[in-house]
Amino acid sequence: MSESETKTNLDDLLSETKSVRAELEKINAHNLIRTYDSLPSLLFFMFLKGIAFGLGSVVGATIVVSVLVYILGQVQMMPIIGEWIRALLEIIQSEQI
Repeated sequence: MSESETKTNLDDLLSETKSVRAELEKINAHNLIRTYDSLPSLLFFMFLKGIAFGLGSVVGATIVVSVLVYILGQVQMMPIIGEWIRALLEIIQSEQI
């Protein structure tokens, strides 16, 4: 390699290093990174995340069970499965009261 090629490679390496450093500074300045730096704010963030997960799970399960009960209510007309589903629906309705 000639001296000019080495200098060009070093200049390219230097410019890439500077751009990586600038990107890392942007990432470190991000709010999420600052949240993970502090223990109290990290705990609060995780608490809110847990509440959102729990609420989403309950709402999702409610929708799934409601759709399942509706479908089972429509299937109770079938001869063999119908009696078992009718008994299941009676149990569910008695528990709601």
